[in-house]
Amino acid sequence: MRWSWETTIELTFSEYGERGSIDIFGHRRSARAVAVCEVKSTFGALEELNRSLDVKVRLAPKLCRDRFGWTPDHVARLLIVPEVSSVRRVVAAHRATMDSLYPARSREVRNWLRRPVGSIAGIWFLSDPRVSPTVPDPAA
Repeated sequence: MRWSWETTIELTFSEYGERGSIDIFGHRRSARAVAVCEVKSTFGALEELNRSLDVKVRLAPKLCRDRFGWTPDHVARLLIVPEVSSVRRVVAAHRATMDSLYPARSREVRNWLRRPVGSIAGIWFLSDPRVSPTVPDPAA
């Protein structure tokens, strides 16, 4: 697997009266790191997004210990969004909040995933290779 991460999609939980699911729960035992990833195609209520992600990050060490048998030293809080102008506009419009909660951006996030040292919080803007000028769109 790329960068030695194992992933669980839609990891559900019910802890201390809090229920939900983590879109992508990445864990890398050799680095004692987990990545709590929230995937969004658009933004709804930012307050709710940030509150629910806080819960997931707070519970991540316990979830890792209970599900996989080890406790992480490092936890990533990652918001994964498409590289589109509408999403960039929302991030820019709420710059103070987004920079405070997610100070790292795509390059720093990728570097952390390669070598997870310490904890990180960031926004990872992902391009859709199907619409890249160098990759033909199979639907075209």
